[in-house]
Amino acid sequence: MQLLKDTYQQQAILAEYCRNGVVPELKGVKYENLGQYRRLVFNIASDIIETAYPITHSFLPEETWKKLVFDYFAEHKCQSTQVWRMPLEFYDYCVKKDLQSQLNLPFLNDLLYFEWLELEVHTMEDGVYPDFKTEG
Repeated sequence: MQLLKDTYQQQAILAEYCRNGVVPELKGVKYENLGQYRRLVFNIASDIIETAYPITHSFLPEETWKKLVFDYFAEHKCQSTQVWRMPLEFYDYCVKKDLQSQLNLPFLNDLLYFEWLELEVHTMEDGVYPDFKTEG
């Protein structure tokens, strides 16, 4: 059990580093390669968020968007084990930070929520349609 606890601890330390960039002490790590993990994880998370919010991404200035995603990634510890749900946590983060007021975009929360709902509906399980009847 100690090995499992140690592994979990090392993974948590690595995840924290990937989020904030503060180089930790890790056992058996080649520190010259550590930055590649952070770059890889950040790029995946950034791509997921950008793909989920294409309208918001295209509307905001590029520097504003990059800072927003970077701050989210550094400050927020994702709770969902499903990567496709990360955009919902991004939306929640933006609402809690009141970014629509900070950016003077009173529609931002609604736009993010609309884009999230579109993704949720797209990925939801297909429903069963009733049989088609020509009469009655």
